[in-house]
Amino acid sequence: MSKLNALKIKSITKIGMHSDGDGLYLKVQPSTKHNSINKSWIFRWGAQGKNTMGLGSEKDILLKEARELASECRKKLAHGLNPKDERDKIHSELRNAKSKSISFKEESER
Repeated sequence: MSKLNALKIKSITKIGMHSDGDGLYLKVQPSTKHNSINKSWIFRWGAQGKNTMGLGSEKDILLKEARELASECRKKLAHGLNPKDERDKIHSELRNAKSKSISFKEESER
């Protein structure tokens, strides 16, 4: 059951975790650079939500997108996969592929 909507998200200023349901949370914390707050999406799972995974900033990820990301995480969990480990594995593979690639300039100098 979803609890948040776009208007409510904009108005939240209380520091803490605000549940949207099904493991999706809006994390509100003080900003270290400004006299303001930061809001980010978090997915929590496991006993008492001991496992957490950041999904991105509220400025970059809309509520609908955050719900879709959380749904993908739940699907991975249903298949016995750890969503955070799977994401880290993909990022690692991308970094490795990028480090092995060469630029056009490097290729033309061969």
